[in-house]
Amino acid sequence: MPSLVVLNYHGVREKSRPDFLNFDGRFIEKKEFEKQVIFLKKNYSLLDVSSLKECFIGKKLPEKAALITFDDCYLNSFENAVPVLKKHGVPAVFFIPTGLIGKGSCLPQDLLAKALDVSGSFVFLGETLKTKKLREKILIYGKIKRQLTGLLERKGGEEAMDFVSNILRENGLGKKGLLDESFLLMSWKEIKKMSDSGMAEFGSHTVSHAPLSKASPARINSELLDSKKAIERKTGAECISFAYPFGFYSHAAKKAAREKFFFSFTTKFGKASLKTDRSAMPRISMNNNYNSLFPLTMDIDLPSIHSKAISLLINSKNLFVNSKNP
Repeated sequence: MPSLVVLNYHGVREKSRPDFLNFDGRFIEKKEFEKQVIFLKKNYSLLDVSSLKECFIGKKLPEKAALITFDDCYLNSFENAVPVLKKHGVPAVFFIPTGLIGKGSCLPQDLLAKALDVSGSFVFLGETLKTKKLREKILIYGKIKRQLTGLLERKGGEEAMDFVSNILRENGLGKKGLLDESFLLMSWKEIKKMSDSGMAEFGSHTVSHAPLSKASPARINSELLDSKKAIERKTGAECISFAYPFGFYSHAAKKAAREKFFFSFTTKFGKASLKTDRSAMPRISMNNNYNSLFPLTMDIDLPSIHSKAISLLINSKNLFVNSKNP
């Protein structure tokens, strides 16, 4: 049976930079991204979401089918990925957290990462923690992000951004001074331009980019339906696809997604087929740390292995050292 490869990108930078913001490798270097696009075009039938829908309805996939997806709608994707896609005539779908789209908008976890990037020490819950070394930054980021993700799950995006803003104030930092084009999100102007070009389609990534694993049915419905309506209103095109923020979902979220979208994408590693559950489509995460191993990364889940290694490091005991006790 023919298989489908769904590639999961987040952003594309002009050049790699040794900053903490991309320690997890989610932003691919532009020249590497173009190499990957050229390889995919040569070896796969690259589809857009609308064509993929027709394949599922007609129960027939090309022998080697692939779909390129981008989560979060980072501005760097518009600046660096879209020109490459246009140059090679390759389609892609971009998943939008609609409530965060606008001039100067960003995800709260990226603002936190930027704050850690510029800090030599960091105050959290009254404790001063060292942040000079990459390992120290990763540990602190993981510790705070767990609380941030929990807050997103329980209450949504506004409370999460307030949480980060309070941490910034505790460290004498302001949001405006930290905003960096490398992690800003697109505006509706850029999204409309891409939509009108015919090179990109857009799917929902909820309103607030909140995980849906613990959300109430009412909130799930609002996150999905409101984002779907906003995308259709702003682009003038039907929104038939959705990506679960953080890859988290519950039975209720999956059920709601199935009712509102033809495809819903997870972050679970794997290839799909016509028999795959359309409300839990697997993807392959693309990572700047493994460019030299492409296309091997399409068969081995290296980013997940890397992520688990970081989690083990974060969850190890006695790793947070007070600055007074080196």
